[in-house]
Amino acid sequence: LEFGSSSTSQSIAAYADLTYEGSPQFFITAGARYAHDSQSNVRSQAAFSVNNVATQADLDTVKGDRVTPRVVLRYKPTEEMSVYASYSKGYKSAFPERGGGVTNRTVKPEKIDAYEVGVKFDNRQITFEAAGFYYDYKVLQFSLYQSGQALIVNAASAKIYGLDAQARFN
Repeated sequence: LEFGSSSTSQSIAAYADLTYEGSPQFFITAGARYAHDSQSNVRSQAAFSVNNVATQADLDTVKGDRVTPRVVLRYKPTEEMSVYASYSKGYKSAFPERGGGVTNRTVKPEKIDAYEVGVKFDNRQITFEAAGFYYDYKVLQFSLYQSGQALIVNAASAKIYGLDAQARFN
């Protein structure tokens, strides 16, 4: 028995980003991304179904339009140092899937709100960067193996906290 899937995916996007200098030390950056996503010609064939008989389905086209924003506030107390805070939204597009070898369904788009604060310092002798971040996922997409099939399904949410730092000395 054979199994697999195929589809035609298309994503068309445009992004604009503008920075306003409020003073020589304070900057505001705002941006937005528009995306149009589409999946068509979706075909799924499952090998592991009732009585080991392969099932096949042609699924509907799934389309979506989304605008995601980004905002960054940056303060530069000295020429060598910069402190910033940012917020952005993101997503992973929806797509059709053959669920459990029996029903057709659409996996909903995954959404994320991303927050970051950080500091950067560089005086040509020492370079230091540190950032803390928090990611808040909603309608998370994840893979699982159930009843002999690999599936992608939606979960409720996930939160990720982290800290990233690096230093370099000359």
